Amino acid sequence: MKSKQYNKQILIGAILVFGIHFSLFSTGMFHLTLKSIVAVDGFLLILSILGTIIISPGLDKAPENFVNRFLMLTTFQLLAVMFSVMVFVIMKIYNVKAVSYHLLGVFLCLMTIQSVLLVKRINKG
Repeated sequence: MKSKQYNKQILIGAILVFGIHFSLFSTGMFHLTLKSIVAVDGFLLILSILGTIIISPGLDKAPENFVNRFLMLTTFQLLAVMFSVMVFVIMKIYNVKAVSYHLLGVFLCLMTIQSVLLVKRINKG
C-alpha cells in the first residue's frame, strides 16, 4: 500500500520538476540545446525509476530495512550522477559546464522531493 502511494507521488513530483525545467527552457532562459535538455531529463527520469525500484519493496516491509535501502538508493543515485558528469567531461560535449549544472540542479530537486516523501511515508507508518 505504501509503495503504490509513494510511486504515484514520486511520479507526480518528477513530472512537475521536469515540466518546470522544460518550461523554463522554452522561455529562452537557458542557453542549451533541446537535445541537451531532453538528455538530462531523460537520464534523470531513468534514474528516478531505478531508484523507485530499489526503495519501493522496502516500504511495505520491516522499518529497520528502510535505512539500508535508503542509503543504497542515495549512494546509487549520487554515483550515477557523478559518473555521468565525468562522462560529459571526458567526451568533451559542447557546453559541458551548463549541462552539468542543469543535471545537478534538477537532480537535487528530485532528491529533495524523494527524501521528503520517504520520510513522510515512514513517519506515517
